[in-house]
Amino acid sequence: MNNSCLVTFFYPGIEKKINKFFKCIKSQSDSKFDLLIFFNNKKNFLIPKNIFKIKIIKLNTSIINSRFYMLKKIKKLKYKNYIFQDADDLMKSNRVEISKSLLRKHNVIINDLDIYGGKIINNYLSKRIKAKSIITAKDILNYNFCGMSNTALRSKCLKKISIPNSNKIKIFDWYFWTIILSKYKAFFTNDTTTKYFVNRKSETHLPTLKNKKIMLKILNIKKNHKQKIKELIEKKKIININVLKKSKISQNKKYNFWWE
Repeated sequence: MNNSCLVTFFYPGIEKKINKFFKCIKSQSDSKFDLLIFFNNKKNFLIPKNIFKIKIIKLNTSIINSRFYMLKKIKKLKYKNYIFQDADDLMKSNRVEISKSLLRKHNVIINDLDIYGGKIINNYLSKRIKAKSIITAKDILNYNFCGMSNTALRSKCLKKISIPNSNKIKIFDWYFWTIILSKYKAFFTNDTTTKYFVNRKSETHLPTLKNKKIMLKILNIKKNHKQKIKELIEKKKIININVLKKSKISQNKKYNFWWE
């Protein structure tokens, strides 16, 4: 078993993107990692053999529940590092290598995004975040830039902190990384990037599509998130994020983040 594991999800609608995903995985400059696939899809399709050590866990549940199940599962495994990569995004060929290298010194790694889907915007997060910045929960208090395609962490982070399961949250990524970063600091790098493919009709589009329907969705998501984090603070499940040092991230709204 390798000491690093790349974690991904296969969900309905991913079938057409699988070949590109595996090509991307195969192109990694560091191939010493295992691949863990949470297969939340009723359809069966071919998965390449003899490329990596692949473990498949089959699910039939909601996206939120599948994420919490993933946390429960990987906590029990014996990997040293976890690198997250959604199967509908791609990554530079050095992402595994860079992530593993930086995880020798840091608990959590956040890497830059290249935006695809319409206009291409390279190094999107670097428009506002300086390379080698240290990121805490205060930096994602009012918006998020930590997804499940541009992050990695040491497994000990999961074993030393409780992530309360809540099927009432709307956005797992924001909830999960807020809890993690309330205890552990993250290191931001633009030495590698994730290719993030945007849906031009979605509230997850970057930059945000400014129409009334999407703005209302975002307001609803923010209200839900802040309420859940407030509950965790009141129950002393996490520290009071508001007392952390003020965020130094640039306020350039031209390159806004998720839910901003």
